[in-house]
Amino acid sequence: MEYLTKIESKPKNIRFSNEVRFPIVVCSHERSGTHFLMNSLAQCTQYSAEPFLNFDHDPFGDVVDFYSQSSILEFFELISNFMIKDEAFCVSELIKSHHFPWHFEKIFASTARIAYVYRNPVDVFVSYWKFLHKWNWLESIPQFPRTPYELCISEPRGKSLRYQVESYDTFFDRWANHVSGWLHISELTPMVYPVSYSGLIHHHQRTLNDLCSQFSIDLLNDIQMPSKWVGVIPGSDLTLANSDKEELAHYCRERLIEYPKLLTLFINDIK
Repeated sequence: MEYLTKIESKPKNIRFSNEVRFPIVVCSHERSGTHFLMNSLAQCTQYSAEPFLNFDHDPFGDVVDFYSQSSILEFFELISNFMIKDEAFCVSELIKSHHFPWHFEKIFASTARIAYVYRNPVDVFVSYWKFLHKWNWLESIPQFPRTPYELCISEPRGKSLRYQVESYDTFFDRWANHVSGWLHISELTPMVYPVSYSGLIHHHQRTLNDLCSQFSIDLLNDIQMPSKWVGVIPGSDLTLANSDKEELAHYCRERLIEYPKLLTLFINDIK
């Protein structure tokens, strides 16, 4: 006995507005403050962080070929100029991504703007370590690293590979190339603007003002510090020993020597 069954993907509801002029992507390496920046923009502009557009294989893998720059460009052209009754609308949801610059190379000359938020590697890997312990999918070997340092020196595997287009020996190299790549692109085009997580914390109003000025985003409200946790998927409630954090910090300081620009950016943030 045989049956033919139709399996349909989940519907994708996207919010559009005729009051915004271009899409905004908020991009980062995982666990670097993506939602914090999205919440910051949403509370003072026309863009929304809830809902947001999760530009990832789930839910858009059946719509976008993430390894085709032309397919990505076509998607952004569609959501930038969506016609409804002869009137043009633009996506007003903030677009969240963790991809490397290669995926967006063809849209740098389009109307989309990309805010790239970066964070020091010690805090990134402590948060990432806790995050991975919450889920049953594979991103590293071992699947559940004993410490953040063990994660940092392990080779990216499984689900983590969906954001990259080449292999890296360790998660630290993956992080370093992600940040270096985006910072390099930001020096070549005004469509990409780098945002320091530390700047968001310690100089929030100035950091948001500079970003909105760079992208010519109208401010609707006074800039206020939002919650860092709204929309964030929390990690497992793990306790990190001081010795394990010191081991991670020592490794990161030593490895940053190989990336002089990153060393300058982060050396004072690594405790």
